[in-house]
Amino acid sequence: MHGGTITNPIQFWLDDAGIGWREPRAELAARYGISKANPYRWNRVAFDLAPPPLDHLLMPLGYEEAGGEPLHLPPVRFTAQLYVGNNCAANIHNAAAQFAAVLGAAPVRRQFNTLKAVWVHGLSEISLTVWPPGLQPGGPLKNEAHEREPRLKAACSVEILSGWRVPLSPYEKYWMSHATPIARVYHGAIDEAPGDYPRDMTGIARHMTGGALEFIRIAPPDLAIPAGHFGVSDDGAVMIVNHHLLQIVPVAQVTEIEVVRLLPAKGGGGSWLALRCLAHDGERSDKTVLIAQGEKPDDLTALAEQLAYKIGKPLNIHPCQYDA
Repeated sequence: MHGGTITNPIQFWLDDAGIGWREPRAELAARYGISKANPYRWNRVAFDLAPPPLDHLLMPLGYEEAGGEPLHLPPVRFTAQLYVGNNCAANIHNAAAQFAAVLGAAPVRRQFNTLKAVWVHGLSEISLTVWPPGLQPGGPLKNEAHEREPRLKAACSVEILSGWRVPLSPYEKYWMSHATPIARVYHGAIDEAPGDYPRDMTGIARHMTGGALEFIRIAPPDLAIPAGHFGVSDDGAVMIVNHHLLQIVPVAQVTEIEVVRLLPAKGGGGSWLALRCLAHDGERSDKTVLIAQGEKPDDLTALAEQLAYKIGKPLNIHPCQYDA
């Protein structure tokens, strides 16, 4: 059943398949259960759907519960394995034909040591992948899951990104146009030329599906914080980071400002500035939002001190470590 005014064909497919891509993780886990009864031994929610959304599924469509994901929000990444026989090419072409009936044809192409087919619509994506033995430079891939279920060696991996994001609230829409920039995201020689922004970062944003999802939004056109910058709303309620994607972080959820400093060693060194945040439920301090990067170890120290004073949060400047 199609909700709202969806024009995205991948989201149409999810609706028609009966996938609850708008439903919170907590509700889906309560309905379908979480189990490690799969060859990968992942904590996984598998959708028990009749009829199944795809023919020849070796591992049903579902999603992983790795921990740290916001349970009050939907999962945005779904996976499955499809198998028709011991032939990688046959498996991916079968999967591609099933999706093509709804989404139109997508070519199956070689990409490094894989064969892939991809459909993309905005922040939504369907990706099919197989790893033919003849394309593996070191010989067949070794994987404990393949020992438990040998058919996985040839199976087609199905990955679906729904493109769901938290919609902007009325308050957030107000903050977007009533905010003050503080600084650019990059500092030092790695600073990007102004002409680099704005640019299309949709590909990066599409794959940002982890624990920080609760802070990610789709940027409106009237954003007061320029691309490549971060800042604070004029009332001090939220931090706004506008880099490869827009993140809105309530200051009340920030527990500290953190600066990591690295001296050149095997790596080139540098620094980064991040917000340590409470999860939505307030029980875990496990969210980290990166807001700035510097070329040198002390590029961000003064900026971090300014930010800590501005939003009234403790500052944790780590001792310098070698970039090993």
